[in-house]
Amino acid sequence: MARQLDLLKIQKELSYGTSPSGTWTHIPFDSVGISLQNEPSATETYSGYKDRRYLDTGRQMLQGALAVQVWPDIAKILWNLAGIAAGGYTPSVDLDSYAAIWYQADKNKTVTQVGLKPNSVKISSSLGDPTLRMDFDLIGKWETEEGAVGSATFPSSRPYLFSDGTITVDGTAESRVESFNIGIDWKLVYPNYFGYVSGESTKQAIRTLLPSVRSISFDMAVVEGGEPLEREGGAERPDQGD
Repeated sequence: MARQLDLLKIQKELSYGTSPSGTWTHIPFDSVGISLQNEPSATETYSGYKDRRYLDTGRQMLQGALAVQVWPDIAKILWNLAGIAAGGYTPSVDLDSYAAIWYQADKNKTVTQVGLKPNSVKISSSLGDPTLRMDFDLIGKWETEEGAVGSATFPSSRPYLFSDGTITVDGTAESRVESFNIGIDWKLVYPNYFGYVSGESTKQAIRTLLPSVRSISFDMAVVEGGEPLEREGGAERPDQGD
């Protein structure tokens, strides 16, 4: 008997938290795990004591991780999901949000998850393991159970491989890069942005997610004069707010 595999498709949303009706892109992944997490409701006082109470399951939000190899066919949608645009990214008041259809083989269940945005992203590769990879920490709004997910369309080419690289310091290229990690942290915030879910009288979900202060970090191992060296760097800029 053939083994049933998990299946994931994503698509950019036209409005936050609303499942789109266009073409879905199949994403081959190394691992994925995104689920609803409970958030405590307001604290109430009664009988002289303070007790934290929940409204049914109370406030909920999607949280989880996605690890993928970067294939040429899906690179553009992965860059966009990460908040990366060709020629550089000019921050606005928001990031694009995405919906996902995810078939979970171990549960034989298909869910549609909406309002997904990257809280952080890591891009990495090395000569020892040359496949280019992206690791996403995602936050989202809500999920609903669906029917059949449909068939998969696999990429037509191989994943990107890292073969060699140099680092340029003060306009001068030096060293051979052995490995690298680039991190982008959007530090998503949702202050008081909870509202009741349509059709649910006791469940609240995120209304929107906003980036705060974006930070970028990187580290790499380079060879200089036959000896491996470690280099690190980083930058931070306010994309919204103080």
